[in-house]
Amino acid sequence: MPADLKMTLPNGKSGMNQSLPAKGKTILHTQAQVRPGNSEDKIRIPIYEAEHNTEGVSAAHCNHVYNFEISGEDLPSLLPENSEVELEINVDSSRRIIASAYFPYIDEIVEVDVPVTNEQDVDSDWLLQEVDKAQHTVGRLSAEDRILPGRL
Repeated sequence: MPADLKMTLPNGKSGMNQSLPAKGKTILHTQAQVRPGNSEDKIRIPIYEAEHNTEGVSAAHCNHVYNFEISGEDLPSLLPENSEVELEINVDSSRRIIASAYFPYIDEIVEVDVPVTNEQDVDSDWLLQEVDKAQHTVGRLSAEDRILPGRL
């Protein structure tokens, strides 16, 4: 059973990689406005679980745990594009995950208790982007003679 949690941010970077219990906090910015009451306006933050010592490993190689989604239905007022989001994830030793997002612009907190048994599908477009990145890296390393053909 994995004992580390890896959080991948919308920009594809890893935000937290710690042994349990763990707590991580990071600042993000919205990529589009979120209109109050509008279920189509969403912020999506995928959360992944990883094995020990996986610093620098792409989330594509980790277990998808949950998509933390916040829609306009969760917010009382307009959240403009590029608004700050203070994201915090807490994981206790029993693997219970609580994710919260604080929006200073509207002074609102959205919190979710992540279901431990929930397994959601990984977005196929995102997965294809991760495969493309890995293939690009292999091609670059091959061109630099850092790996031998046929040996990965």
